[in-house]
Order: sequence, then structure tokens, then C-alpha cells
Amino acid sequence: MDPSTSHREDANETTPISPPPSAYAPPASTDPSSPEWRYVTGRRSGYRTRAHANPLAPGHFAVPLSPDSIDHAAWYAGNADVRIRLADIGCGYGGLLFYLSSHRDRAYGMLGVEIRAAVARYCQLTLQRQRAADATAYPNIAFVYANAQRHLPNLLRGRSLDAMLFAYPDPHFKARTHRRRILSRALLQQYVYFLRPGGRLYASTDVEALFRWMLERLDDCPLLRCVHMSAVRTGQSRFNLAEAEELHVVPSQPEEVEAFLQSDVLARAVRDYSDEGQRVARQHGDKFLLVYEKRGVEEERAAGEGDGASGA
Repeated sequence: MDPSTSHREDANETTPISPPPSAYAPPASTDPSSPEWRYVTGRRSGYRTRAHANPLAPGHFAVPLSPDSIDHAAWYAGNADVRIRLADIGCGYGGLLFYLSSHRDRAYGMLGVEIRAAVARYCQLTLQRQRAADATAYPNIAFVYANAQRHLPNLLRGRSLDAMLFAYPDPHFKARTHRRRILSRALLQQYVYFLRPGGRLYASTDVEALFRWMLERLDDCPLLRCVHMSAVRTGQSRFNLAEAEELHVVPSQPEEVEAFLQSDVLARAVRDYSDEGQRVARQHGDKFLLVYEKRGVEEERAAGEGDGASGA
């Protein structure tokens, strides 16, 4: 075989690939026959895209130089008063933010960050189509093509977020790809920086191994405290054995879980209303939910002193 050719002979990969679209420029056309729609290829939208992306690769991203250079009026359809207060990391097809838009006021900005160019483009085109039909639709959400492991400082200010959402992130099953997982000890330090004191980090998954991974790392972060964790098991998951050992924490009782979900709309949304969450429900998969809150200034100081004393 010619070494210059790919080792994969998939006919679908023989079509020339166009450069990825701009990171955050609004799409020029909402017409599905437009050339822009070649970026939108999947069963749901007429185009196909890969299920995974490597966050460690450099990629071809065009992100703002800093949060101060973001044109909020352009991103949020003329809504210049909006300020980004919620970030959906790995937003996928954007279903979660479209749902949450009606639960927050116009000035409460929400940003979806997606690493796959075609999927990010789909979100932008869908949002533009909705706004073309109704100029007042979804005034508080925007989507950006970016790598959350590299570009969040270009998009967000420190201590600015009320919430960060990680709804069913890529589990990266193979041990050699665990370093690509979106929640790691190193990345958590960055995420905590963007949360205001009292801000919350939400994480959901249908893979118990990933749940344990995230739980261990979140518990190890001294700047976060757990406010909720729950596991809904169906016994039909393709990832988790029905006879698997119980979690090392006592799962919340069903009535306690429901009470918490009623009190926190983001928790229910992250578990149930993202595109992946609905897929898991259709496939009768397990659902695991973690909610952690950033400690206040005094709590941060006390945690730091406690770590210093234990280290001595």
C-alpha cells in the first residue's frame, strides 16, 4: 500500500474534506441546499460527523483573543446586555441549552462549547433558523466551536459562572485515552477558577466506570464540596453489569433525589434533557449524576489551611 494513503479504505472518507467553518461567525444561510450545509451531515440533519474528537490535538480553531473581545451583541442576536453565566461543555447538538433558554432571563447568557466542527455548525445553523422565524427566540444562548481543554480562558472570565455543565461526556473507554477525559485533576483547577463562590458543577453519565472516575477527582478537589450524587439503575445497561458492586457512597433515596431535582432545574436538565440523556432513556440505560459546589471565600481559606496542616 502506498504509505501516503490512509490505512483506512472506507469509501466515506474518500470525499475531500473542506476546512472547518469559522468558530463563532454566524452562518450566512439557513437554506439546507446552501453549501454551508455540507458541514452538517448526520442522520438528524442530512450530514455525517465523527462521534469523537481528540482534545489533545491542536485543531483549527478561531477563538477570541480574550473574553473582552467577544461581541455579545453578535453572538446573542443584538442582546448586548447579556453576560455569560453558564457554560455547557461538550454541548453536542445543543438540546440542553435550547431547553434551558426559557428557564433564564434575557441577560442570563449561556454558552455551548463543542469541539466537533460539524456539530458546532449544526447548532449555529439551528439557532439562526429559529431566530429567522422569530427574532426574539433564544436571545440568551450561543454556540462556539472550540476545545474546552484549551480555549476556556479565551471565552470566560474568572469567577463569572453560576454553573458548568458536563452532560454525558465522552467516556474514552481505553486506558490509553483516559487522559482525554474532560474531567481530570488538572482541568478541575481551571474549571473552579471560572466558577463564582457558590457556583455549581454538574456532571452526568451512563457509564459507571466514568462516574467513579469523576467522583474520585471531584472529591479530591479541595475547592469543591458535594451537594448531590445519585444513581438510577435499570439493570439493562450495555455498559454496567447489573450485579456490579454498590457505590462506595450510599445512594440517595428516590424521594430525596426527586426533591433535589425539583429544587434545581439544572440538575434535572443535565441528567434527563440533553440529547444524550434522552438517548440513554430510550435505551433504558443507567443514569449517574454529580453536583458539586464551589466553596465560599472563607471555606476556600479553611480548606487550604487544612491541607497545609495535614501536609505538615
